[in-house]
Amino acid sequence: MEDKHAPVPYRTYFQIWAVLFVLTLVNVAISQIAQYSLKVWAILAIASIQASLILTILMHLKQESKLFRIGILTLIVIVAIFIGLTFSDVHYR
Repeated sequence: MEDKHAPVPYRTYFQIWAVLFVLTLVNVAISQIAQYSLKVWAILAIASIQASLILTILMHLKQESKLFRIGILTLIVIVAIFIGLTFSDVHYR
């Protein structure tokens, strides 16, 4: 039986931490300078990228079946779209 759950090196965890930190800084910068409608979509896009990194690398979703991965990532995108549409609706009232 093949072991598909190979250990992830510590270097990968440090790289993911650095990317998440940079994306958080970008998120804060966008929140300070962008217009409201653009701001919401940009922040949601960055949050989706951060969630995808956390799920795939830190929670080992990369080692799961392809159907399960597609389902989880699709769910994240759908939730981000719904939240973005909710913010847009509140903004244009």
